[in-house]
Amino acid sequence: MSVREVFWLVVKLPIIIGLWLSVASTAVCSTATVSAPLKSGRNTRIELLVSGKPRRGVQVDVYRYEVGAGQDDKPRFSLISGDDGSIRPPKLRPGHYHLVASADENLSADLYLDVSIDSGKLPSAFLMELRPLVPSPKELWANVEKMSVKDNVKEFRGVVHDISGAMVPGTSIEVVRRGTEGNVRVAHLKTDKNGQFHKKLHDGAYIAIFSMPGFQISYVPFAVTKEGSGDVRVVLKLAQST
Repeated sequence: MSVREVFWLVVKLPIIIGLWLSVASTAVCSTATVSAPLKSGRNTRIELLVSGKPRRGVQVDVYRYEVGAGQDDKPRFSLISGDDGSIRPPKLRPGHYHLVASADENLSADLYLDVSIDSGKLPSAFLMELRPLVPSPKELWANVEKMSVKDNVKEFRGVVHDISGAMVPGTSIEVVRRGTEGNVRVAHLKTDKNGQFHKKLHDGAYIAIFSMPGFQISYVPFAVTKEGSGDVRVVLKLAQST
């Protein structure tokens, strides 16, 4: 499985990356992102660790994202850690960055940075501790497929809220056909400025994957039927620091 395939499964279906799977009666969620981006200068040094020791040969993909607008589909650039287990990205422009590290043995980690021109001229140093993905993508989908359908609706529509009840605009939504292990994608959309979403789908069983930086990924099984009613219910929880 390629790095991009792992990233799609973990981040967009995602992942995400790190220690992620929290199975509840109504949703399976990822817990591998930080709750808020870390402040950083434009010059950064990042050390990649495994069991507390520097790891050579770790690939780090660097993505840009905008709050409320989602994340780039492709990384801006990628780097490989050297003999000292570190990378030194080129001078970063101000903005929000998501760094995704991956290595052999199914190891991953991620880091969110908020790069500012007001952070001074000194380099900013960070650590990324790689941990095994738990479970593997195949095991994750086996668990997701076992989840019961809570929403039977006529149309795929609803509003994404956080636990405080506030709407979450710009949430990325992937819809896959249930029973395909996430391999048959039928729709991709984002919530609008009011956190609302709507997409016409044929009758059938689906799984929707809701992802937004700073929140746990939420997997929501639902079915579209002529007898359905109401909206799909989605509440995103804040991600836990790793």
